[in-house]
Amino acid sequence: MELVTVKSKMDKTMRTAYEAYKNAEHSELWQVYGKYSDEKENAHKYCMWLMKQLGGWRGRIISANTFIFTFGFEFINPETGAVSFAYITPSYDRFAEV
Repeated sequence: MELVTVKSKMDKTMRTAYEAYKNAEHSELWQVYGKYSDEKENAHKYCMWLMKQLGGWRGRIISANTFIFTFGFEFINPETGAVSFAYITPSYDRFAEV
């Protein structure tokens, strides 16, 4: 069973997210939020779980505000061997080759 579907090319949204990811420094919620909700903690745990499942690295919180955060990491696409980028938001998970 396939865990994710990786697109071969990045669209504009993914390119923008990837550029922000390359400049992001924080990987843990405590680095971004003083206090955070259980929902944020569960979302972060999901991001870390998915990164581990895909053999990913350099997980980073890309953007954050009072309500939500986005997360990204790189991994190797198992089908092609190409370095790929995962972009995780509250609404969707997207994957594309770098």
